[in-house]
Amino acid sequence: GFWPPKTCPDCPRSAKKFAVSNEYKNAPKAWWCAQRYYMDALANLVRTFPTAKYYFLADADTVVFTSVLHKLLRLLDTEVLSPGQDLYMGHGRILSIGRFVMSGGG
Repeated sequence: GFWPPKTCPDCPRSAKKFAVSNEYKNAPKAWWCAQRYYMDALANLVRTFPTAKYYFLADADTVVFTSVLHKLLRLLDTEVLSPGQDLYMGHGRILSIGRFVMSGGG
């Protein structure tokens, strides 16, 4: 697994702060470190498994119901996606990647 550091350098002064950050503007530094190192984890995952059909990233406190996940993947394979077509499922702010599913805690 990939575990982000608990401390990291401060964000550059030039880093944009978006109004949509809401309550996260005051989040602990460890939370911000995890957000910044997420892309490193994703890059490592793709380098380690370059031919994987799917990539699944979850936080350490996420519960995964594997039987439901397998059914979802089977549905995507047989009824939703064409060969070579991509689908992003997760959070996004401004995305220009086509179809995606927004998800999160609730």
